Amino acid sequence: MMARFLVGAWHHGCPRDDSASEWARGDWFLVDADSRDDVTERFSGFEQLAVTDLQHERPSWLTDSSLAALSEHWLYRLGDSEPGWLSRLLDHLVSGDEYRWYRLLERPAEGDGHETRLGDYGSWSPKGPGSVLLLGRRMVVAAVHPAEAAFEATLVLVAA
Repeated sequence: MMARFLVGAWHHGCPRDDSASEWARGDWFLVDADSRDDVTERFSGFEQLAVTDLQHERPSWLTDSSLAALSEHWLYRLGDSEPGWLSRLLDHLVSGDEYRWYRLLERPAEGDGHETRLGDYGSWSPKGPGSVLLLGRRMVVAAVHPAEAAFEATLVLVAA
């Protein structure tokens, strides 16, 4: 009988000071496997990945809705073909890529220049002036302010 395991790690320097879901502050996925040892062996080269047996323990931040989202989009059955999302994640880890967090501000394209806070944004690739972000609508980084603690920088966006 297969068991379900939570596998992942927090992003280094990840900010945790706002209302964003904790599970969104790291790379987490589910693995169905016969045993914890099988999962640990499969990901043995990735020491940063923790393995939690969900039959015996469940992190307090893993809500029912978070678990449902992980089950729907980020589930890997050990022995099946490796899904693209898992290959990309493991490639980032092997390459030593750093996940970066940014504060986001929106500046109206025209007007008084008053900036409104949009939230936080995480990315494996660095962002700067001219970078395009798709946040429900296309936004372009118009400026970069110095970073606050735990953030790479504050990005000022304008609608494209």
